[in-house]
Amino acid sequence: MGKLEKLISIARQKSSSRQKTEIRDIYGKMTMEQLEELADGNPTEERIKEIFASVGGLHILESG
Repeated sequence: MGKLEKLISIARQKSSSRQKTEIRDIYGKMTMEQLEELADGNPTEERIKEIFASVGGLHILESG
């Protein structure tokens, strides 16, 4: 593997790790009620967007 390929691989790994950390942080900001609603409440798409927007995570839904 060439030096450039190694650098690209490292950059991808770091990016993936940062994204996982960011997602974990967003879920960590949610209340238990919000998490339960997402898991068990069958919320509408609009309600899901409201929940993520309330914790600064709406961009996660839009990028997925």
